[in-house]
Amino acid sequence: MQGSDWKTALFLSRTAEVTDERDRVFGMLGLSSIANAVDVIPNYMETPTTVFVDFTRDLVRNSNSLNVLRYVNRRIGEMRLPHFGVLTDFRETPAPTLDFQEYFVSDSLFGLFFKRMGNPNTANCDHSLPSWAPCWTCPGPGVAPLVGNCRASGHFNASPRFLSTNLTAILQTQAVLLDTMNSLSAFHRFETDRSYPHNGVPTPSIYGNENATADAFWRTLVTNCTLSGANAPDEYDWILTPELWKGRIAYARTNYLGLRDFFLRNASFLLFDTSLDNFLSNKERSIYAGTTEPKKYASREKHRLHYIWDANDVQRETASWAMNVLAWRRLVTTMKGYLGLVPGSTQQGDVIAVLMGCDTPLVLRKSGSAYEVVGECYVHGIMHGEVLRMVEEGKCKIEEIDIC
Repeated sequence: MQGSDWKTALFLSRTAEVTDERDRVFGMLGLSSIANAVDVIPNYMETPTTVFVDFTRDLVRNSNSLNVLRYVNRRIGEMRLPHFGVLTDFRETPAPTLDFQEYFVSDSLFGLFFKRMGNPNTANCDHSLPSWAPCWTCPGPGVAPLVGNCRASGHFNASPRFLSTNLTAILQTQAVLLDTMNSLSAFHRFETDRSYPHNGVPTPSIYGNENATADAFWRTLVTNCTLSGANAPDEYDWILTPELWKGRIAYARTNYLGLRDFFLRNASFLLFDTSLDNFLSNKERSIYAGTTEPKKYASREKHRLHYIWDANDVQRETASWAMNVLAWRRLVTTMKGYLGLVPGSTQQGDVIAVLMGCDTPLVLRKSGSAYEVVGECYVHGIMHGEVLRMVEEGKCKIEEIDIC
């Protein structure tokens, strides 16, 4: 079970409307790519917890892949939106949704995704699942799944073992524990935890000089790809335009998920050895470059709010996709100097790991002698098997870890 078949099936299951939560799994058994990979037989006498655990265990065992772990999500913190109050459980609260009018991405899968999962806050899952088993019922953060042809673990297939057969089974697998968190941004302008952005210590960028770091920065914001999964074109570097972060694109409503909203909360975020504000201000790119007429602007909230009136289709696409990618995620710099995007539930002390047989890196959290899965992440520079070369060079090692 490889490629888009399993991704589409699992994605649609998470967003489907059902009357019995077990049908999120049983409904997928009509697809050959799923049915051939699991031994699950529909049995409504079993609890949803049993169904979800058995389904995940079979997928891992029979597909030689750990990609199902990419669908794990954890509850993120509260946020206070104007006119909405404190959101703790979006099943009881109206959900703010991205609305980019005709310029907002309209892919059908994403439409279904945000319809059911557009608000980030959910009550803690009460299914008592091990962290490696996704819950297909409890709505999670409305995070756009990572797309693109990533192979973080290269040619390695998964060779996992389950150390018990009960619902508290330990998943034992091979992994590279690559790095730890240094600085973490707030996941939303109105996140109530004021300790974010959390700034660590100044670290040099692993990417090199300022230009190379700027290239890594904009590519990270779009996960170095387009919505369709193609490689991000160089024109996407328009996202470095300072006015885009300190103003708005005309006629686009973003419901507090725009780049300006991210910037207003995270201007002091430590991007290696400088703040995000200084980093963007130092860019020479500007919508005013090469023109003799100033762009139109509006004045709001006692300061000038610049509006970009003539963005072209590629520029609107860039901003729209970046907003989708950033929604409910934290920008992160690591202790080794990498830049990435991690789940909104990520905390200081969490680890970035590449699991053999998983196409994207995962954020793990130490739990006794084992680890818990926090969720998938994007880390620029390790998405295409680079860690295997690092292993060969002795810079890191593959080790066996337990996931509880």
